[in-house]
Amino acid sequence: MGVVERPRLARQLDHLTRMPLTVVAAPTGYGKTTLLASWADAQEERVAWASVGSHDLESDAFWALVTAALEHAEPRLRFGLRPEAHADDRAVVTATALELLTRELVIVLDGFEQVTHAGLDADFDRFLDFAPDALHVVVSTRCEPELALPLRRAHGLVAELGPADLRLDCDETAAVLGRTVGRPAAGEAAAALAERTEGWAAAVYLAALAARGAAQPSEALARFSGAARDVADYLRLELLDAQPHDALRSFLLETSVLERLSPPVCDALLRRRDSESTLRALSRGGAFLVPLEGMDHEYRYLRPVREFLRAELAESAPERVVELHRRAAVACERARLVDEAAMHAGAAADDREAAAVLSRHALELVREGHTEHLESLLGTRAGAAAAQRRPALRAELRRLARAGSDVAALAKAAERVGALSAGLPGGPVRALMRSTAQAAHAYALLLSGRAAEAYEAGAGADATADLDAAAAVGLAAAVASLAASRLGLRAAAAPLARASASALARPGIRSGTAAALAGLAEAAVLEDQGEAARAERLCADALQLTEEPPARALALLHLARLRSYEPVAARAILGEAVVEASHCQAAVLLETLAAEVEVDLAARERAHDATGELSAAEQRVLRLLATKLTQREIANELYVSPNTVKTHARVIYRKLGVDCRPAAVAAARELNLV
Repeated sequence: MGVVERPRLARQLDHLTRMPLTVVAAPTGYGKTTLLASWADAQEERVAWASVGSHDLESDAFWALVTAALEHAEPRLRFGLRPEAHADDRAVVTATALELLTRELVIVLDGFEQVTHAGLDADFDRFLDFAPDALHVVVSTRCEPELALPLRRAHGLVAELGPADLRLDCDETAAVLGRTVGRPAAGEAAAALAERTEGWAAAVYLAALAARGAAQPSEALARFSGAARDVADYLRLELLDAQPHDALRSFLLETSVLERLSPPVCDALLRRRDSESTLRALSRGGAFLVPLEGMDHEYRYLRPVREFLRAELAESAPERVVELHRRAAVACERARLVDEAAMHAGAAADDREAAAVLSRHALELVREGHTEHLESLLGTRAGAAAAQRRPALRAELRRLARAGSDVAALAKAAERVGALSAGLPGGPVRALMRSTAQAAHAYALLLSGRAAEAYEAGAGADATADLDAAAAVGLAAAVASLAASRLGLRAAAAPLARASASALARPGIRSGTAAALAGLAEAAVLEDQGEAARAERLCADALQLTEEPPARALALLHLARLRSYEPVAARAILGEAVVEASHCQAAVLLETLAAEVEVDLAARERAHDATGELSAAEQRVLRLLATKLTQREIANELYVSPNTVKTHARVIYRKLGVDCRPAAVAAARELNLV
């Protein structure tokens, strides 16, 4: 395959390795060693390297490896680090000898999990406490080391790179495919593989090898999964066989039927009481568990790993699979994971129970924004009566749920459901159908570019909606707020954004289209108030909350406009937005916003050429100079020192031909830079 250059991570390491300790922690196959070796090669003579993972370590052997690496990088340390000079506490003596360092030095300890398994973390932790400021330590490990990381984090003494940082992006995946298969990969194929493997480098490489040996490489990539033979062989060795106990192997296999792993659900599934400690141990041990954002002690398996484990379970204990799904259905319903409960009931070949689960929870599902379950409302007693009275309602609810990215179909179905539900007797089912239809209608108007009508429909729906329909209320208010911002109605946009956030906060709705649009509504208000940095963060957060193309495209377009001070990055974001928008039909707003961002970017690029080419860092500082923040506050915002901000400011003044901050801001506004 060769080494795929990863400049974004190399730049991160340049910055992170200024800290006393940098921890690069991820399961096997994430390319930790390759990345660090490539980075170290570019550092000339400032890096010492010790491969500690390939040895059966005890204390003397470990410290011999460390001192040999230090002596090789800095020969003048040889006398102070000689074995005969060591006292009983080799950690302290070695650290003290490093006071002789006259220049900055980085030592990389690769395979540090072996140190942890040997119980030597406490010794090395003491070494870190006594090491001089000139020494910077990088540990590469499969598991979280016992180096007092919580305390070091609190004191700002550690930097970290984890699986989310190390995953291959689309461009890097395309580079692996190009080098291995022997021809450039289509962007769509690389993006699909990056998503399917979640950027796990080992899986990407094995998929590329499978494609190289296939008659139809594109088909081989499309069929790739974690159950493929090469991946399965790799994971069997590195994951299952690496577990010290059969109980841990069984835990991995049997919990693979779950989409998300929480201690209560795992306990109920396996009829045990120690799942929390087991999950924590597996996660810290590098078992490919991905923590769920915002959830304590809840995880999921990396997608290829889950596919492998399920295939292994089906082969080794097929009789257990149906029983595990039955138990999972009960456990998930008890934990209010209704979608998962219905899925498990269906997987246990009990479609009637799956439908019953959805009917039992239809009201709460739709209230929380799961419009894909609108038809399940008709499984309730009131819903069955409504279906008898309005036979066309079932088909229209199905159309509304499936309209997805077709804006015209969404508008039509929302209008029909609203009309049909209006004539039904009062009650929660009718109120919920009507509120959901009103919010969907307002959203369709916004996406179709009819901002004034969307504002009226959204504000009206927010005022009349059933308060129990939290997602519908939040969506309607968010749509009205976004439309108000678009129309320049500042006084209306802010309270509507607050109303949207409040409606969603009451039942704790933190994901989905309504949550994403609520974040975008707040971002639009903040942008109008000059708080662009906070607005940018909210747009980035909104992308994590929904998979729906129109909402994602909207978030990306807002983010591209906010990032236009960095044209290269903004163009990449705009490209992503265009891809998402291509999945939508009749979404005039997205086309209009894309054109506006393109015009803004073109102007920024022209201005960029006219100003002596401000660097990306200088543009970030310039953007904050246009606010009321002090230079120290700007430094805190950018995580740099005040002296760095002062240096950037002087360069900005020179490039803009001014001599003070107000003049720089005025010049930047003339050039459309802020």
